[in-house]
Amino acid sequence: HGVTWEWVHPERIGFIADGDRMYRSKNAVILESSDGGFSWDTMLVFPQNVGMSYKKAETLIVKNGFQNNTVSISEDGGLSWKTFSTDADDFSNFDVLLPYQGRVFAFEQVHYRAWVTDTATGAFEQRNLPSGTATAFGVISLGDKLLRSTIHNGLLHSTDGGNWAKSTGV
Repeated sequence: HGVTWEWVHPERIGFIADGDRMYRSKNAVILESSDGGFSWDTMLVFPQNVGMSYKKAETLIVKNGFQNNTVSISEDGGLSWKTFSTDADDFSNFDVLLPYQGRVFAFEQVHYRAWVTDTATGAFEQRNLPSGTATAFGVISLGDKLLRSTIHNGLLHSTDGGNWAKSTGV
């Protein structure tokens, strides 16, 4: 119930939870923990630094390098990868990535922009989100909808990633 806490890891880390496991990136390595972060095992090694962005079941998404404008997606637990490039000169600012309906969406927190790629063609396109709907801290796919928290307009939903409406009753 949060009454007592135990120090688990000495470095500041971000992680992604998937089931009873935790995942994080460190330089060119994806690490996995099955004991709440007390220990970490190497899951995947890449030829360059990566940023772990998404993990659910067999789907993983990583941003490649820290100044590189590419994103890679695996739908088979990391056995094979598709890599897509964008011409965004500031793609490192897009820190919320997730798959949805055969595309990868990349949202920039606290701003009104998103990049979307079609995983079949690899084509990226920039999307300007509606004014006053800056992405706050979370975007999730839930069934046939994307849900996006915003700074001033609460929770919005979309069935195509381009048209957003305020969610009511949440």
